Amino acid sequence: MTKPKMMTELSLDEEEKEVIYYIAGSIMRGFLRIADRYQNSNKWKCIMNNIKKRILTDQPVGYSNWILSVDRGGLYVTRECQDFFVGEAKIVYASEKRDGSIDYGNVIETVSNGLLKFVWAKMFDELG
Repeated sequence: MTKPKMMTELSLDEEEKEVIYYIAGSIMRGFLRIADRYQNSNKWKCIMNNIKKRILTDQPVGYSNWILSVDRGGLYVTRECQDFFVGEAKIVYASEKRDGSIDYGNVIETVSNGLLKFVWAKMFDELG
């Protein structure tokens, strides 16, 4: 297994962050659509509530100029959600092997055992 580079060694340019932000919004909207399909499930109701109350916003945060230029009337994600996905992208980049392949098991392990798991858990804590 290739040892991931230190996260501080990696930096993403603004264009990469903009794309990641856009994708994060798409992923969260996808979770919202799935939750809508399973309205009878308490688990999915909780996920839907978390997404609506803690992740999606009405106004763009961060990379607003680019997001507004490609906006199709969707919802936006919070800075915390953006930071999670940017951090995850850095882990993916750091896990890339010399041949260009990525050990996704390593990515999942790194996210699951690192600080990002706390960001994800905070976004999806059960609402009281």
